[in-house]
Amino acid sequence: MPKNPSLETSAIKSLLRLARPFRRDYFVAVLAFFMKDSPSWILPVITAIVIDTVVANGPFTSLLILGLIAILVLAQNYPMNMIYVKRSSRATRSIAFELRTTLTEHLQKVTINFHQRVSGSVIQTKIVRDVENIELMIQQSLPIALSGFFSLVGALVVLALNVPLFLFVFAMVIPLGVGLVVLFRRKSRIQNEAFRSQVEQFSTQVGELSSMLPVVRAHAIEATAKQWVNQSADQLRKKGVELDWLNGRFGALAWLSYQVLGVLSLIFAASVAVLNIIPITPGQVVLVATYFGVMMGTAIGLLNILPSLAKGIESVHSIEELLASDELERNEGKTRVDKISGSLSIKGLTVELGHKVVLDAISLDVTAKSTFAFVGPSGSGKTTLLHAILGLARPSAGEIYFDSQAMSQVDMRSVRTHLAYVPQESVILDGSLRDNVALGLLADDEKIEQALAQANLSELMKGEGGLNQVIGRSGTRLSVGQRQRLAIARALYREPKILVLDEATSALDMESERFIQKTLANLAHQVTIIVVAHRLSTVQGADQICYLEAGRIVETGTHEQLMNKKGPYHKMVVGKEMN
Repeated sequence: MPKNPSLETSAIKSLLRLARPFRRDYFVAVLAFFMKDSPSWILPVITAIVIDTVVANGPFTSLLILGLIAILVLAQNYPMNMIYVKRSSRATRSIAFELRTTLTEHLQKVTINFHQRVSGSVIQTKIVRDVENIELMIQQSLPIALSGFFSLVGALVVLALNVPLFLFVFAMVIPLGVGLVVLFRRKSRIQNEAFRSQVEQFSTQVGELSSMLPVVRAHAIEATAKQWVNQSADQLRKKGVELDWLNGRFGALAWLSYQVLGVLSLIFAASVAVLNIIPITPGQVVLVATYFGVMMGTAIGLLNILPSLAKGIESVHSIEELLASDELERNEGKTRVDKISGSLSIKGLTVELGHKVVLDAISLDVTAKSTFAFVGPSGSGKTTLLHAILGLARPSAGEIYFDSQAMSQVDMRSVRTHLAYVPQESVILDGSLRDNVALGLLADDEKIEQALAQANLSELMKGEGGLNQVIGRSGTRLSVGQRQRLAIARALYREPKILVLDEATSALDMESERFIQKTLANLAHQVTIIVVAHRLSTVQGADQICYLEAGRIVETGTHEQLMNKKGPYHKMVVGKEMN
């Protein structure tokens, strides 16, 4: 949470900016709320007149008229409330929708560097929890704020016309309320920041543990893992208790303060009437006490929503932190690429992740429809180089060219329609086999079956439901090898000009790998294949093999040429680091 009020002002401005497209809905909602809430300041006036009429013994017809007016004022509450709920709900839900879609769109534009720095669990927390907090803040604070404002204005106007002396009593309420709000917000800001930070840390730890469950159980360290999570959960519990304690203290203080003021106001009004200091009727005494009760309830309501308000403001800042990232791929206004041949040229490419140079002045040329393999020890920059080719990692220097067109000058979204990528870890949707292969493209069953056959997954089509079968969340109904082959089938379905594979055969058994190698051999000289692999069988048939070490190219050539050089590649093969 920010440590200075100017950032809170920034958050409020951000909220107003979000609400601007829905200002018409909010305007109608405010008018409807004014009408529906009018009984809170009209009925005390009617009550005061009724009391004075009773004290004066009539006339009876006046009571009937006052009763009818009161019923009409109350009756309009229902239709006006429905209009308010419909308009305010539509606007508030739309703001939440726009926030989530904006965040999702932003995440599609940020570089891999950003995703490596920010945990996926933290991002999930921002999209789900923080947006929900903002939604709840608007839903809870808007009606109370409007009610307080209209009640205050109505009460002050009526008192000014009837018993202006009591305006100064109400003037005491406002500074007291403002003082309590300022004091509470100052303390709440720190507590909410600490609580939000702990929630994100806990989300990250739970996400890590979830991904490591097989390792945890295989190593029989369940107790240790439980202790890790318990420690973080305990810290979250303590921060939550501290926040609740703060909210409780201020809620109790506010209630006590306003109750005491309410009693004093009633006694003061009655004393003025009894001592005949100023002419004031019994009805006006009740009017003053009732209005003060309304104001007291509104003030307490405002204080009660301050925790939600503080949490919502903190969530606005949390989302702003994510949207403030400038590690973006910017495609607007750049040249679209309708077709590529598959040739690729890299000139002086340097990529930094954090403050570490991962790729250092890489230069190489990949001929269209050739197979180019990258090998080298772990951490040598192979995957980062693939990410740079895909436009996912931002170069700090150098350039990549597709058919002599500089990546920095073209719309990479259009280029990627001609690319296909198979990552180290295959991602499977919780949907049908057809959906997983087509993945956003128009589904052509014949082409899908062909891609599955090329990836040696024909057995899946024989299962119950065929292409309609649901394969489970994250591919839980598939083996590791089947998930990897499905990712390959997905890539083949796109009929790419450039096929990028990052350890795509590492999880395959020998038979499946041979089948995929045959598929890749058939694709050779039809599409450009760029592959990262440790297995010798995957790379030895490549047209060019590039050995990377510490982010630099050490040697390049065919398998035979590199073996004859007796260099690092030869040592890797002979040392059986490849198999």
